[in-house]
Amino acid sequence: MLQTPMNIVQTPSVDTEQFWQGRGQKKEKYTVNDLPFPSGFGKAAYHQKWHRQFKNSLYQWAGTISDPFGTNAIMGAKVREIWKAIYPTLVLEKDDPAWDAICGVVSNLTFRSRSSKS
Repeated sequence: MLQTPMNIVQTPSVDTEQFWQGRGQKKEKYTVNDLPFPSGFGKAAYHQKWHRQFKNSLYQWAGTISDPFGTNAIMGAKVREIWKAIYPTLVLEKDDPAWDAICGVVSNLTFRSRSSKS
């Protein structure tokens, strides 16, 4: 059997900083602690409502969608509706940056629930 010699190719070293610059803006990762709940004594009650009422309402709504994997694209209005129903005293303006945190936490919830059921 005849062996052909292997060519070794030299590649230039990669500058990792330059490599990561082309990857775009890193997406903010929100957690329940980022939700716009008032601090102090009653904060635990808001968290409890989040876990018992908000999440269940969201899951119940997502279960009615014909394409449950597409809910992240259409859930903004529904998240606002559920928020206003569960937290009527926590009024947020339409352009409040807190909506980014709320939708970010919700997006993480819906993704985790779908991926854990596969």
